[in-house]
Amino acid sequence: MKNISTKYISIFSFFLLLGLTSCDNALDVDLPSNQLSSESVYSTESTAEAAVNGIYQSMVADFYYYRVHAVLGQTSDELVPRTGIANVFSSNEIPETDGTINTNWGELYKTIYNANNVVEGVTKSTTLNAAKSKNWIAEAKFLRAYSYFYLTNLWGNVPLVLTTNVDVSALLPQSSQETVYAQIVLDLTDASKDLPTDYKKL
Repeated sequence: MKNISTKYISIFSFFLLLGLTSCDNALDVDLPSNQLSSESVYSTESTAEAAVNGIYQSMVADFYYYRVHAVLGQTSDELVPRTGIANVFSSNEIPETDGTINTNWGELYKTIYNANNVVEGVTKSTTLNAAKSKNWIAEAKFLRAYSYFYLTNLWGNVPLVLTTNVDVSALLPQSSQETVYAQIVLDLTDASKDLPTDYKKL
């Protein structure tokens, strides 16, 4: 009886081990047909430029400017809602759970992620035009600095994310406002060196 039990346990263990080792293969799936890998995006100038333009498109498509600037305008008495009805922004009684505030936080960090993606992808690429690469990285750094300017002025100490590695960024603590401002100055200094005064020359 003991031998039979041992036999079944051995068989069960074998198939369990086989199933576990095959899980990795099952999880390795191809990208959807309408998406490109990071390496592919930054292998040609047209797709790399599209990635840079995608940062701006995301900001416009998600009403980024409206959410950030309209809220700040109302809190500073610069803007008044057309309805004339007092709201949490104009009265500066914004609850911590306000959806607009959470959205602004998320949109600003999405822009930062996209900018980091461009900086990393263009820097690693060996096939892109050198002059255009400098310009694209400069644009991304400017947009990253722009986003951090609003983040640190609205929230003070915030996580300073300079990578697309989620395993790293997910565990980042808050950085001091001085550290964030130092990164803003660094990004803007780098951007000012490589941004062209005339885009027609590119």
